[in-house]
Amino acid sequence: MNIGDRLREVRKANNYSQRQLAQLSGVTNGMISLIEQNAASPTVSSLTKILDALHMSLADFFATNPSIDQPYIYRAKEQIDIKAANDLHGADDNNITYRVIGSSKAPIEMIHEIYEPSSDDAQELYTHDGFEAGMVVEGQIEVTIEDKTYILGEGDGFSFPSNLPHCFRNIGTVRARIVSAAMMTK
Repeated sequence: MNIGDRLREVRKANNYSQRQLAQLSGVTNGMISLIEQNAASPTVSSLTKILDALHMSLADFFATNPSIDQPYIYRAKEQIDIKAANDLHGADDNNITYRVIGSSKAPIEMIHEIYEPSSDDAQELYTHDGFEAGMVVEGQIEVTIEDKTYILGEGDGFSFPSNLPHCFRNIGTVRARIVSAAMMTK
């Protein structure tokens, strides 16, 4: 998927200028312009802020052709893979993969997250609307929520309001996987 073209399409469908979307999302006008020109890849936290301002989930944004024959079953090949850059300043864009499971119309977004060693989902703590919960199914993940940091291993879980500043980081030397769910409150 061409993220820049998709963002421009969604922004225009909502009748927002880049400047208006920047004000609503807290992401700079310049960054939105760079994303739309495909000159920069958004971090998951930046894209989430932008989509929150558009009242859109990640699943809605990346939805292509949902299955009509089986609206409740999502085979591995039908799930949407979202590859995200860790930061916009030269980080490898293959460090984290998010696989969205489910319908873009569902009130809960189910995500299979894969973190390569030493990867994180944001350079700094971020917030967004909603609530999230999940479980580490492989490896170790460092989770920071507000001013506390926790190390979670296989079988450990988390659950918190997404408006609390947070971020996730693989501190190990092997791949880590999380299965999580996010509920949007808007």
